[in-house]
Amino acid sequence: MEFITNTNNLILFAMMLVSGAMLFAPALPGLIHGNASLTPAAATLLINRSKASIIDIRPSADFKTGHLARSKNIPAEQLTTGVSQLALDKSIPIILICGSGKSSTAMISK
Repeated sequence: MEFITNTNNLILFAMMLVSGAMLFAPALPGLIHGNASLTPAAATLLINRSKASIIDIRPSADFKTGHLARSKNIPAEQLTTGVSQLALDKSIPIILICGSGKSSTAMISK
């Protein structure tokens, strides 16, 4: 009982809980929204093995400066209408990419 009531031990235990939460926090969006974010390795596997469709939602000017091979540019504002015009195969995964990862994650949750 002395171990639990010792102030130093309580502080160390609290620090352990906080650090554990900080390690777990980056995984939460993926757990809540399914696979909302992919690692570069996982995206490469989907592209190479499953022939995933790649949609770049950056503005057209950014897309012209550089983009992934086989990616199609549909700016985020036009995504809902643009995807329906592409007639994508529903059995093939779709990967949304943007400049930072925030816009594509936000579009997936919509």
